[in-house]
This record gives sequence, structure tokens and C-alpha cells, in this order.
Amino acid sequence: TPDAIAVEEGTSTLSYDALNRKANRLAHALLGLGVRPDDRVALCIGRSVPSVVSMLAVLKAGGAYVPLDPAAPAERLNYMLEDAAPVAVITEQQWAENLASGLPTLLIDELIPGSAESESNPDPWRIGLTSRHLAYVIYTSGSTGQPKGVMVEHINVNHLALNNGIADIGPDDCIAHCANIAFDASTWEVWSALLNGARLHVVSTSTLLNPPLLCETLIEANVTAMWLTVGLFNKYINDLTPVFGKLRYLLIGGDVLDPQKIAELQQATQQPQRVINGYGPTETTTFATSFAIVSPVDPSRAIPIGKPISNTQVYILDEHGQPAPLGVSGEIYISGEGVARGYLNQPVLTAERFLPNPFIAGQRMYKSGDLGRWLPDGNIDYLGRNDFQVKIRGFRIELGEIETALTACEGVRQAAVIVREDSAGDKRLVAYLLPENGCQPLPAELRRQLSLSLADYMLPSAYVVMESFPLTANGKLDRRALPEPDQRAMMTQDYVAPIGEIENGLALIWEELLSVTQIGRHDNFFELGGHSLMAVQLINRIQSVFLVDISISSLFISPTLLELAKTIFTAQMNMIEEEDIAEIQRALDAMSVEELAKMMDEELLK
Repeated sequence: TPDAIAVEEGTSTLSYDALNRKANRLAHALLGLGVRPDDRVALCIGRSVPSVVSMLAVLKAGGAYVPLDPAAPAERLNYMLEDAAPVAVITEQQWAENLASGLPTLLIDELIPGSAESESNPDPWRIGLTSRHLAYVIYTSGSTGQPKGVMVEHINVNHLALNNGIADIGPDDCIAHCANIAFDASTWEVWSALLNGARLHVVSTSTLLNPPLLCETLIEANVTAMWLTVGLFNKYINDLTPVFGKLRYLLIGGDVLDPQKIAELQQATQQPQRVINGYGPTETTTFATSFAIVSPVDPSRAIPIGKPISNTQVYILDEHGQPAPLGVSGEIYISGEGVARGYLNQPVLTAERFLPNPFIAGQRMYKSGDLGRWLPDGNIDYLGRNDFQVKIRGFRIELGEIETALTACEGVRQAAVIVREDSAGDKRLVAYLLPENGCQPLPAELRRQLSLSLADYMLPSAYVVMESFPLTANGKLDRRALPEPDQRAMMTQDYVAPIGEIENGLALIWEELLSVTQIGRHDNFFELGGHSLMAVQLINRIQSVFLVDISISSLFISPTLLELAKTIFTAQMNMIEEEDIAEIQRALDAMSVEELAKMMDEELLK
């Protein structure tokens, strides 16, 4: 109904009627700029109520939104803007200076309300909009060294959000919006809510990084469905147990599920009504298969990625393009209404990955690069990649893009990047380098250069300089023979030993979390491989060891061991001062009027 809440964030709420009117005002502004079907409009804005308004407005104007992470390096943002060639950019004042596009820019936080006429619905028929026009273009990592834009149409989004066989969302549901809008999981969150009359609860970044607060917030919002990356689920499983018990649907995806974690969830006293393992590339609109985990999980056996969702066909083909027999490994090809149009401005790559479907005339199928096999019960067992594409914390990364960026760094002749797991099971990127003659590239300088063009989740945590790469018998790089990185490979600063009880205690915590020895007082938590999920663990450990509460933002402001130790010391001193004041107040409250008067007289005499 028009008065039902459509989207909320903190105390800010918009009914479906208010959301529609706000989106219409912005849509008319976009139409005034000449936006037409298939035109792109960039959204450089954080996850928020305004970002949802902006998405809807672009679609109402007939355009396709291009979500950009405002925290991405300026060089990367501007490349995507140049490649997408949008008609306009919607952003906020705080991010506008990062965008050197010269394009018409609408500041969503400064838009002046329009007339009543501008709140009317734009006519899609007059615009000429059809289900085959673009809804959005989302950028993923590319093997050429630059991200590539995936063109997704309206029919693809409808296929994902309506009657999909994954989750039956309705007006009584509330979906948590936790994903970055530049990550395709946000497509399911936003449009599964709005196209089914449900409520969308926007989770702020600060809340997302504070597990106890996140749990409290989701319970207060009566969230009934949410999507978590595998990494986030693994880290938050204990903290969010009270929330899980109130969910109708918990979708997990973005990487391979850990059966031990799912078994742990199944043993908890509070569980979601349905836990779903979702699989699908961005090129097939977020989900292509799903597996409802209803039976007890064997911790020693992989969890299937399930069966195709509605209006989707999946083929597992051998190297000759023929269906692989039951139980035999092959490449996963995906066909159906979720298959995107292709890659923006890349016709050759589109032709390589988006192929005619030989099994259904007139349809196309996407060559995923993922390996799988059919199980006897009709489910699919995921077996990994057949190329050099990986997922880190739910983000798809082409290792070739990082390697290309590395070879562009000063002093680097050749580079290779692989993924390694540390003792805690966290995946990390490790770079291996052949230096130019007479050069000795330093990890800190390499990281600095890479950070100018790569997102933070694409930055290696270790840099190994080698004289030569190991080769296979046929002369190719033998990635399996690349050595484990040693301490020097992770050093971004000259080692200076920690000083004092706080620094030494903090160093021990870092060593355990980061699986790194000999932490120096000038070392940077994030440069040693730390990330936002690990930061949450660090804050919890600090609370239990040093008995103080510090915000996660303190770590981002003070990421070195020395700086963070100072923050902890200051928090301890503040706590002591508060306790002293409270003790004095209690003593004063216990004194009689005569005693207080006598004490004041004595002070005056002094």
C-alpha cells in the first residue's frame, strides 16, 4: 500500500508513496538532462536511503544506473566513468571532488524539491522503455588490468526478484540492505524488497562493522530476510545467532560455504527457517542456482550449490562442448532470463563469454569459467575455477588485473599473484615479483602505487621478490611451486620493537589474528593483511584484554601499532577519570549539610 514503509535507515523512513514522489522528482531532472533508454547515469553514493531513491529515479527516467563505490581510488572511479560514458552523475557533496568527469552532476543531498507536477510518474511508453533496455551496468574485476562493465536488463532484474524459486518475499517481510551498491548482491536486496512490497532496512557501514550493534539493529527492525557473504557469515555466526532465529530466509553466497560453519549454525538454539546457498556470477544477475540446506550437514562434505532457479538452465560441458556425464567435472554454462546482455564496450569478450545456446534455439548461455559436476540427486557440486579468477570476501577478482597493475609499478619486470589461506582460514592475496635489474621493490611502496588504481580488497598482503619463477615441464609458470611468503614479504616498515605493556599485548593479538610474527610498533594493521571483518575481531579482543571500548573507526584513524596503543591508553585514562569522579560524587552524596558546610569553610580558609 502507498502508506507502507518502503525503505528505512535509522530514524529516516520513506513510505512507498514518498519514495515514489522523491524518485519522480529526480527522474524528471534526469529527463531534463536528456536521459533516454539505455543511457547510463552514474551513482557515486554510499548505501543509504538516497541511493535507493537514486536507483529508482534512474529507472523511472528510462536510464540504467552505474553504481560506483565512492571509497574506490579516484583513478579507478574515473576510468569507470570514462568507460561508462554516463549522461550524468548522481553523488553527494563529500564525494564530488573525487570525480573528474566534467559531466552534469546532481548532488542528491542538495536537490531542491520540485513542483507537484514533477512528482508525477514519467510515462514509460512515451519514453519507449521496454524490458530489454538496460537497468544497470555493474563493474567487476577484469583480466586486462581494468574493470569491465556487465550490462543487465530489466527482464534480468525481474527474473531475480519475482517468482524466482529462491525466497518467497512478500509485504510482511523486511530485507536487510547490507551490500555495497557496487556489489551485485545489492540487486537482490533492493529489488526483492521493492518489487514485492516489502520493507528495505538500510544498514550503515558503521553498524555493519559492529556485530553486537548489528544484531540489535536487525532485531529492532524485525528483519526477516538477509544476504551475507560467506566471509561475513563465518565471522558473525555467533554474534548474529539471536537474529538468525527471527529470519525466514538467510541467503549466503559469494564464495564456497564452509560445511563446519553451517553445521555449527544447525546446532545453535536459534536458527533461520530456511538457509540457502546461493550461486551465480554477476553476468547471470546475482543468482543462477540455489540450495536450501534443510538436512543435517556433514562437516567433512562440500555443500552443493543446488539446482537452477526459475527460468534458468544450467549445463555442465566438457572441453568439447558436450554434456559431461553424471559425476564428471566440466565447465558450468548458464542460460535463461538471468543472462545479461554482455560487457559494455567489449564486443570481443562478450562474444567469447556469451554464446549461442546449442540446446535451445534463440537463447544464449554464459560461459562461467566455474567447474562443477552433477550429483545423483540433481544438485550441482561446485569444484572451483578453471582460470585465474578468485573471490576475496565476496568480491570477484581477476588476478590478471592485479598482475597488470604490479608490472606497471616502478622496478617490477614481471609479476604473479595467487591466493593463500592463513592458519585461520582467511584468504589472502600474495604477489610474487621479478625486479628490474638493480631494483629492490619495497612492499610499502608497491602497496602505495597499487592503491592509486586498485580497490583495497585487491591489494596483496605480501610481496615476495624472486630471482626467477618456478616453471612447469612445458615452460609455464608453476603457481603451485611458488613459496610461502616469509616475514620480509609482509614488512611495510623497518622493524622497531614494541615498547611497554600495551604495545606488546597488542602485538600478540595482531600476531594471532594476522598470522604474522614480529609485529613492529610502526606496522600498519591493514598493510599486514587486515581487513574490515578482521578489524571487528581485533576490537573485540581489545575489549576483552584491555577492558576498554574503542570504536572500529579508531582503528581506521590509527592503524599502526603505536597509534592504536595510544588510543587504548587514552581510553583507559578516560575510564579511570570517570571512575574517580563517580567515587567523589558518591562521597559527597553521603555527606550531611553540616559536613558539606564545614568542608567548604575549610577550603575557603586555605
